[in-house]
Amino acid sequence: MANQFFFPPIEPYATGTLKVGEPHELYWEECGTPDGIPILFVHGGPGAGCSTFDRCFYDPARFRVVLLDQRGAGRSRPLGELRDNTADHLVADFERLRRERGIDTWHVFGGSWGSTLAMYYAQCHPDRVRSLVLRGIWLVREEEIRWWLYDVRWLQPELWRRFAEHIPVEERGDLLEAYWRRLPGTWVHGDWARIDQDGFWYITGRSDDTIKVAGKRIGPAEVESAAVAHPVVVEALAVGVPDEVKGEAIVVFVVPRASAELDGDGPLPAAVAETVVERLGKSFRPSAVYLVPALPKTRNGKILRRVARAAFLDLDPGDTSALEDPATLEPIRAARR
Repeated sequence: MANQFFFPPIEPYATGTLKVGEPHELYWEECGTPDGIPILFVHGGPGAGCSTFDRCFYDPARFRVVLLDQRGAGRSRPLGELRDNTADHLVADFERLRRERGIDTWHVFGGSWGSTLAMYYAQCHPDRVRSLVLRGIWLVREEEIRWWLYDVRWLQPELWRRFAEHIPVEERGDLLEAYWRRLPGTWVHGDWARIDQDGFWYITGRSDDTIKVAGKRIGPAEVESAAVAHPVVVEALAVGVPDEVKGEAIVVFVVPRASAELDGDGPLPAAVAETVVERLGKSFRPSAVYLVPALPKTRNGKILRRVARAAFLDLDPGDTSALEDPATLEPIRAARR
């Protein structure tokens, strides 16, 4: 495809494989000029692999083009392998290939998922990146996922149908979840977690409790941690409630210290909201903060956000047999009246 935008097809002058630890062996190739300006092509997907067309973005008389099929993708083996296949592994692979090919610094060119990975590589190794060229920016936002899973069918109906037909009709309402369930050896645990720099894991809350405010997602545990940073707050419970403008708004219930007054119109609710803003940003300012004497919990101390949300919205809370003290729901019900 030689035209005003792309260069003619070319063949690589060097190819090889890079062993990066069991079970992965990665395919790489170089095109253009061996003593040209080095540039790394970062393909999309994840899992797409490089194509012959990807060689045509660059002037072969000026550039030394390095293409690598990422783990589990393209001509790398084993195809589709998910073990030890994270963004950090892929960044390490780029560095290993750079050293093996004797390249000091290079330009990095990424598209789609490759734009995200290229930016991450540049953040991890800024001293090795001369410049970034990003196209088809893909930041894994909900609108981008929705476009590729569903809205793209209006442009490519036949291709989309072939993609969707692998899934039974009754599951096509959530193609992402349907395909996820078919990946061997993976499952949804149901909790968000983070790993600190020392390798310790921290459970931060249920993934199905996620609050989405104007397209931005946050876990209720993050909001609660910000709220209890206020010196007068002992405990906090955060839920998302319907909002006509933002989709969801954050409502926080806090238990103040015994010395504080349970005055919902006093300065404490506003002060707690400001504390949340200071720690999480203006986007996550609670729409309301209510003071309550206690939070609804199970007998072993787990806070029941689902039950609290239902009480606040005057919905059926479902099974409440695990609730230790039903009276804790009354102040929450009364808060909205």
